[in-house]
Amino acid sequence: MSVGKLISLNLDQIDPDVRAYIHQQVNDLQPYFAVDSKVKVYLTQPDVEREEIVAKMILTGYDHEVECRGRGQNIYEAVRSAKEEMLKYFSTIEIEMALEIESHEAEIAAAEAADEDEDLKKVH
Repeated sequence: MSVGKLISLNLDQIDPDVRAYIHQQVNDLQPYFAVDSKVKVYLTQPDVEREEIVAKMILTGYDHEVECRGRGQNIYEAVRSAKEEMLKYFSTIEIEMALEIESHEAEIAAAEAADEDEDLKKVH
């Protein structure tokens, strides 16, 4: 197995079409950005023989960091795959939060119903 290589490029060195594509993929994550969010995209080719590209996206904000990786036969596929992994991560969190809120609301409703029953017992 060949040793991979890190592809380190400034945005100015990347083809404008690729740069625009990366910007669009990052922009799709914007609903999850914090005020101080930053996104870094790293590209590596871990196995030169397979010609596979790995894209690593790191989103930071509010003293937290989320890292997702994607793989593809080219930069476009790899970056899209990394973005999709990050979207899956955030979707999972949204679902967990919604379930937690629903559970909490059910507990509150049950407690309020119990209080009403107690009040009715006191009246009678």
